[in-house]
Amino acid sequence: MIFGNLMFIQKRKLINLGGLQSWTRAIATQQKFKDKVIIKVKGGTGGAGCSSFGREKFVPYGPPDGGNGGDGGSVYIATRPGIFNNLSHLLSHYKADSGTNGKGGNCHGSLGSSSIIYVPPGTIVKEIKNLNEEEEQGSSYPVQWVQRPGNERLPKVALEGPSFEEEAERQAQELLHSKSPPMDPYPIVYSMMDDGGKPRILCRGGIGGFGNVHFLNEKNRSPKFATKGLKGQSKVFELELKTLCDIGLVGLPNAGKSTLLNSLTRASSTVGDYEFTTLQPHLGTVRLISDNHIPVSFRLADIPGLIEGASEGRGLGFEFLRHVERAKLLCMVIDISPRAKISCTEAFQQLWKELEEYNPDLLKRLSVVIANKADLSSQKQLQGLEEMVFNKRRTIRVIPISATQRQGMDVLLRCMADAYSNLSVV
Repeated sequence: MIFGNLMFIQKRKLINLGGLQSWTRAIATQQKFKDKVIIKVKGGTGGAGCSSFGREKFVPYGPPDGGNGGDGGSVYIATRPGIFNNLSHLLSHYKADSGTNGKGGNCHGSLGSSSIIYVPPGTIVKEIKNLNEEEEQGSSYPVQWVQRPGNERLPKVALEGPSFEEEAERQAQELLHSKSPPMDPYPIVYSMMDDGGKPRILCRGGIGGFGNVHFLNEKNRSPKFATKGLKGQSKVFELELKTLCDIGLVGLPNAGKSTLLNSLTRASSTVGDYEFTTLQPHLGTVRLISDNHIPVSFRLADIPGLIEGASEGRGLGFEFLRHVERAKLLCMVIDISPRAKISCTEAFQQLWKELEEYNPDLLKRLSVVIANKADLSSQKQLQGLEEMVFNKRRTIRVIPISATQRQGMDVLLRCMADAYSNLSVV
């Protein structure tokens, strides 16, 4: 037994970690995890312009006074640090409100309300399809009329030169181009870091229609038509969470990662005596309070188990390694009990090899090796693991624990907190 007189830490008990105090009942998120989603986004349609004429007591046929329609609302995306690193809260469709129609008396319609999609920092946004791309390819806008202009009631002089319909179309195009926003880059690609929550445009709302007052000219003194508002942009985006957690727990199947996460937090990660019990990451948060009452918190993730050949796609393969890449720091969880399928040194070598072959930079994030099930192991096995880790890199600490018995948790929490604090300072 490695643990002799180590204190048995009761769950929910406030403990002292040599300068740090910790509530091991830290809050956790237990919800369906999604790190990649596809969403369809649509801007609001612009309101229609109004065709009306001023009417007063002694002026039965006044000048045109139709107001413009309001522009449709746009859809934006922004970061919100309070959101857990999970995209499961997102809907499949987002749409901004449409603008209202214009009215007589030069009353313009109101703007449609815009929508903001909130995502956690570290989300990558990629435009994968523009649903109204064909409408935007030409140099002209698809003008639609509330009441189409015609030549049947115009004087003969108005019929000379371009038809009135052509002239009205030209006027409408000029109005639209003068009001159109600058072209957005295609495709849109955003890296949503923690930028203070500044919104970024996804889909712009449609331009509102123009009232008949804009079509007053020398040839037609009483235009009886207005334009409809344009449709808003409609696009499909892929959102992928790049940063999953602060500290990721990696290890072979059945190493005790889920049990450890449940012990450190109030997460409810599934625990079972079979491989690949965890098929998707589970998240939890540990909150620590220092002696000077400064709160420190970091997010833990129980990452699905890695097997030999994962860097070549075996097992959960690249899906597993994709999750590992999203952790700022890594902690290896190794079963050092006699019941383990392979020795603790072989397990460490295998994990090191797979991470190195996939991406050598991942090994730079490794700060702690957690020797789990140490209550069932001998001192000799632990020493063998410590020597191997020391030969690989002297700065990596080996912490013996028992996740089921909650032994060694105080030292582990302190070590994790130190590693995370050093990362935050850098």
